[in-house]
Amino acid sequence: MSNPLRRALADTGRERLLRAASITLATLLLALSVNVAVAAHAMYEGVLTRDAARQMTYFIDPTETDELGNPAELDTPPIAKIAIQDDRAGWDLVTIVTLAVIDPDAPPPPGLTHWPEPGQVFASQALVDDAEGPALIGAYGSFAGTIATDALSLPTDLVAWVGADVDRMSPTALGIPSFGRPPVSVDGSGDGPGYASFYSAVAMMVPISAWRVLVAFFLVAPSLVYLFVSLRLGAERRASRLAVLRALGASPRHVRAAILAELAPPVAVGAGAALLVSLAGTAATWRLPVLDAAVVGEDLRAHIGWLALGPVFAALAASIIMLWADRQRRSSAPATRPVSSAPKERSWPVVVLAASVFVANYGYAHFDAAERPDVGVL
Repeated sequence: MSNPLRRALADTGRERLLRAASITLATLLLALSVNVAVAAHAMYEGVLTRDAARQMTYFIDPTETDELGNPAELDTPPIAKIAIQDDRAGWDLVTIVTLAVIDPDAPPPPGLTHWPEPGQVFASQALVDDAEGPALIGAYGSFAGTIATDALSLPTDLVAWVGADVDRMSPTALGIPSFGRPPVSVDGSGDGPGYASFYSAVAMMVPISAWRVLVAFFLVAPSLVYLFVSLRLGAERRASRLAVLRALGASPRHVRAAILAELAPPVAVGAGAALLVSLAGTAATWRLPVLDAAVVGEDLRAHIGWLALGPVFAALAASIIMLWADRQRRSSAPATRPVSSAPKERSWPVVVLAASVFVANYGYAHFDAAERPDVGVL
């Protein structure tokens, strides 16, 4: 074998390690990017389910209609009167629910141990922990306890239930027969929660379609580019080795098997690491990158099977890119014999690409955050 061909087929340990590490990282990032979409869907579904449970019902039965086709009225006495308004704790928007009980034997609202007495305030833990929260709570009455976390749309909800006397409620206050509505689907309306939620955190939610666009353009697309660039490292030497295999009579099936065998270890490590990280996300509440929204681990556990989607997608994408690149190279090559030399590859473009993807996403997620207090994000 000639010296130039020997150099073309050689592959130093440092180059192999760099290539494997880059492919592993690219696979990990792509798999996690896809699983962010799964987490966003789980977050939306959990938020809408819990929000529906605390919504007040009206004196109608949607399952029954009158002769005009309108929902039938319920002959049920009200259990309480309710009025909802927004206030602020610093820049943070807080939902204030004023509640006057009529039937103290009726079940209290979700998340409360009992009906609040006039002057008592139940608040979410996030409001209690807010720097301006205690002052706001004190302005409405005495603190009586926290609202159970599983009754909030998210642990970050800023909500207060304020007890009041029935005779002092505003004439515009609504009488309600119960709490709890059927939850709507995530894609039910294509425009937010699918009904007019009285809670600010849910009312200002953007459509989930917008979140999917963000994930696609700011996470999945850059990760795919990074994976493509990583797979092209060592392409010349790989092409030389495959040309030798073909020259020795290897069938197309054997060549494809050789390509995938070389690719399998780093992709398997990256996909496996992504699966472990995704499963770890089911154990606690954490914040989505770029979207800056809280995901409750329990919501993600309800979709635990879908967490395999990211690793499977990343592995398939890597395999398809490698096989496609080999086919493109063969179709455009003037000859099938091994090349006599291979240019020296530079690794710095891959490092620059990875850094730019991180900086771009970090910059988007934190851009001017302190100057936009009225933006409706969770």
